Amino acid sequence: MALPDFGRLADQKNIMVVLLSATAGLLVPGPERYTSVLLTPLVIFLVYSSVRGLSLGEVNPYAVGVPAALSLGLGYVLLPFVGVALASFALSNAALTGIAITLAVPTTAGSAIVWTRFSSGDTQLAAIVSIASILLAPIATPLLLLVLAGRNGAVPVRSILTDVLLIVGVAVVLARLVPDAALSDRTAEYGSGAAIALIIYTGVAGADPATVPVRTLLNLVVISIAILGLGSAMAYAAGRYCDFGRRRILPIFFAGSFKNLGIALLIAAEYASGIAVLAIITYYVIEQLTGAVIADFAQSHRPMAQLRSS
Repeated sequence: MALPDFGRLADQKNIMVVLLSATAGLLVPGPERYTSVLLTPLVIFLVYSSVRGLSLGEVNPYAVGVPAALSLGLGYVLLPFVGVALASFALSNAALTGIAITLAVPTTAGSAIVWTRFSSGDTQLAAIVSIASILLAPIATPLLLLVLAGRNGAVPVRSILTDVLLIVGVAVVLARLVPDAALSDRTAEYGSGAAIALIIYTGVAGADPATVPVRTLLNLVVISIAILGLGSAMAYAAGRYCDFGRRRILPIFFAGSFKNLGIALLIAAEYASGIAVLAIITYYVIEQLTGAVIADFAQSHRPMAQLRSS
């Protein structure tokens, strides 16, 4: 049995960015007091870089309506409620808050589209769901957090609503006003990597993860794997029920289960603890590894005719 081709993961540089910036946060705390003021503009840039160039003008709503609705239902209803219920058996209140924040935020458009493409899925569907998820976030995310995390303490709904509305609104306006040619894809990619690095560094440096018990970290890894496994099972079951093929099932899963790191960490910085930040970062690392494994499996099982043509 061939080992997974993690070269695709390295190409995206997501995991290396996460690991290096998290390590820097552990080893060189202090400057986060300066980078913390950049959190909001950095997250705005991440959302902008995700939606730039995406257009719904040529989309047939009748062709994508059902799978898009299934993916949004997975991302904003099924996975948050079932995932938090599952996590409550193994995590403390602080870590559970981090999982709740993670599952309440919109999809991470860049990763959902990239891993769908690497897995030979329907990238247009992934893009449509990503845009819809981001546009719904100003309303859906605060309400979800109020229900999912309200029992663990006061949830600043108004503050979260304002922040997410600002992020999404400014990013969408920038995507409409700034010509795509003004920023090359390579520049946007490197800019996104730098933004993710600064956001993670700020979160880890201010969280003091060295005080987190090893058992809590292991529980976070197991719970993240379990939630993503649950998301894949739900996407597969819904897709098979609707008689969708793998090409549609994959974006239903990726766009419904892969969550936006920047928005989650920005919310956590507002009112959550360091363990919550660690939970968010752990889920992000596991989701990226999951994307790599699924993409490798999908590529290794492509029909021979497709392999010859690629």
